[in-house]
Amino acid sequence: KRTVNDITKTEIYYNDGKDKDTDTDEIRAFRRFYIENGGRNYIYTHSPSYIWDLLEKWGLRSYFEGGVTADDDFPVKPAPDALNFICEKYGLDKSTTLMVGD
Repeated sequence: KRTVNDITKTEIYYNDGKDKDTDTDEIRAFRRFYIENGGRNYIYTHSPSYIWDLLEKWGLRSYFEGGVTADDDFPVKPAPDALNFICEKYGLDKSTTLMVGD
């Protein structure tokens, strides 16, 4: 069985011709700016919960307050169940909440 240390950024990010470390630096800069200006970040992914370990490994975990993974067993996107759960759990106002997808 593979471990988190076996999984690389290349497997997570699509090969778009960019340097993967630059992608991560851009993500960090955006998350830092957003948080410093009052934003809060959550994850909604159909990946298993090991995504938290990967984010920790890459130094990105601290930018997310929580979220939903495949292990939470919500219906797949575009069903709103997981988004509604995140909004309710973390007290988010749906009228001012933004979801950014990949």
